[in-house]
Amino acid sequence: RAPVAAALARTLAALRRSGIAPERLAALAADAPVRSDDARRLASLVRLYRGFHAALEGRTADPATLFAAAREGLSRARWLDGADVLVADDLELDPVEIELVAALAAAHPVRVLRRALPPSLRPESFRGRLAGRGVTEAEWSETPLAPIAPNEPPASLRRLREDLFEPPRGQEASDGAVELVTAPGEAAEVRAVARRLLREAARGVPFEEMGVVLPRPETYAPLFSDLLEHLGIPFRLHPSLPLRFGRAARSLLLLFRCRGLERPAVMELLTFAPVPFAELLGPEAPAHPARWDQLSREAGIVSGLSRWIVGLRAWGEAEREAAEAERDADRRERRLRHVADAEALLRVVELLGGTLDSLAGEAPWAEWVERLRTVVDQWIGPERDKDAVLEVIADLGGLGSVAARAPWAEVEHVLEARFEWERLPLEPREGGAVHVGALDAMAGLPFRVVAIPGLVEGGYPGVIR
Repeated sequence: RAPVAAALARTLAALRRSGIAPERLAALAADAPVRSDDARRLASLVRLYRGFHAALEGRTADPATLFAAAREGLSRARWLDGADVLVADDLELDPVEIELVAALAAAHPVRVLRRALPPSLRPESFRGRLAGRGVTEAEWSETPLAPIAPNEPPASLRRLREDLFEPPRGQEASDGAVELVTAPGEAAEVRAVARRLLREAARGVPFEEMGVVLPRPETYAPLFSDLLEHLGIPFRLHPSLPLRFGRAARSLLLLFRCRGLERPAVMELLTFAPVPFAELLGPEAPAHPARWDQLSREAGIVSGLSRWIVGLRAWGEAEREAAEAERDADRRERRLRHVADAEALLRVVELLGGTLDSLAGEAPWAEWVERLRTVVDQWIGPERDKDAVLEVIADLGGLGSVAARAPWAEVEHVLEARFEWERLPLEPREGGAVHVGALDAMAGLPFRVVAIPGLVEGGYPGVIR
């Protein structure tokens, strides 16, 4: 599957960027306990890495080859004569990149601007790892960057920079520059951050001067996107979320999960998706997913179309009989509404079952495109990502040049991969907006207010895998 292939590709590329020869990996595999799972996995990885390494070595200009050539060419780089190299901040480098910087430091002066670092992080930092290989630290005042040297930070911010991962010590620094917030979970944490963004806006801070930096964007970006949109707070994502987080794409994936018509999956689709019920059932038919959820529970629905038919008809008939025997007009009317709800839900489930039947078997790619377009038009109303979903579906037609026919399972896998790959379209913003994004995507942007959610043990810094 695509996720496995992508993870394997990252692993093989990381091994090569680290300068690890296949022989070193083979030696590690040989040291693993015989017949253990680790031994089998490592042996498989060694075979794949040998082929990967052989296919690239001396044949392609991949990063490992480029950096090796750069190291060898330093002695001939006359344009570097008299150069004084200044590094503005700690770099996160691969081993092949570190070797290039070390070779550069052996030939020319290389300095890095001095900055405070927590003692526990310094040994493995850029400056710590290269301190013994010719890279020295320099004060801002000793470099050409002295005119733009930053001001001394407030005491609380300085302590945050220097002691974030250290045991508590010293007196409390409460100058208002740093605020620590705790919450019982990610969703509550996001709500707390949103309240503080609104508080700062009330104090006169423009939204465009606020940033929310996400160490774990895959967890927090959807939460912030949903909440800020619900509150009407303008925001920009850096980068945009994968398309699968869009409401139309998520709705289509939820529809695929309804195969077998299990009650929880069906109700999740009907309560989340922008289903055009008026077009599906008619303008006069009742469409109340929340009530449908409750009555399907009371009807004892589990899964399967036959159980939906039997359960809803029996439940509706029982409500109809109770309405006929009811003397109170209001109660009679309420029970009759229940009957109408059961009939409407049954029609929806029967239509859903027919839709899922059409997404089965094997067909030409062009036919899958038409079937999926019909499904999207029938089950998903207007949404800002609907056109993007339809474009992805249209692109499937091009796969007809690769294979004439495809089973539904393959079509579903391709769609899921494309929804992960394509980005969610963002609405244009005429005014300012809160910037929300990953650390690397937000680098270099200046803010007056910064929020960093997810600073929890095991979450940030994350576990190295």
